[in-house]
Amino acid sequence: MLEKRSPLQAKTPSKKKHSFRKIDRLLISADFDEVFKNAEERLAGKHSMILALFNNKPGPRLGLVVAKKKIAQSKQRNNFKRATKEAFRKNKFKLKSLDIVVLAKKNKEKVLISEVNNELINLFKQLEK
Repeated sequence: MLEKRSPLQAKTPSKKKHSFRKIDRLLISADFDEVFKNAEERLAGKHSMILALFNNKPGPRLGLVVAKKKIAQSKQRNNFKRATKEAFRKNKFKLKSLDIVVLAKKNKEKVLISEVNNELINLFKQLEK
């Protein structure tokens, strides 16, 4: 027999410790433009480049730019985005209040999620300083 939930329990959202919410994202093109024009930090790795700008928000926000021209196959593009979001989610509590834009670099070989994840974790650690 199924257990019935009270109306209060049904409406209460589950609290995830490391979620990637809408307020954690750069959504407006004006925010992206601001980071591109006035980036205070520029870090590059083998698979990606990070631009960062201090913001007046309570925490860091992430924006992704993954062009079809840079990573041709949709599966690899989606894997890159998934790995980037995961690295950000796990490290956002260590980061300052920054607007961060991650740009994908062109790669001829297949991109491994673990490589991208490790690279971004290292780049985020450099942003902490």
